[in-house]
Amino acid sequence: MRRDVPRRLDLCYALQSAPQQLRFFSHPVPAGVQTIFPPGLYTVRIRVDAQNAADVEGTFNIDFTHGWSQITITVA
Repeated sequence: MRRDVPRRLDLCYALQSAPQQLRFFSHPVPAGVQTIFPPGLYTVRIRVDAQNAADVEGTFNIDFTHGWSQITITVA
């Protein structure tokens, strides 16, 4: 993998069967901790670590106010 080539990242999603729940991809969390959120506007900061490469951080705005199939993610 080349460091200077952008890669797509699936950050979050919603299901048609649960349209009011924004779900985030995340590592396993302790029992009782949710990674599901209601409709709204969110700001998330992501850090990517890799061997033999500098760490990279990015901040993104997520608009989950227009339905399960219209999630908008922009760079903050």
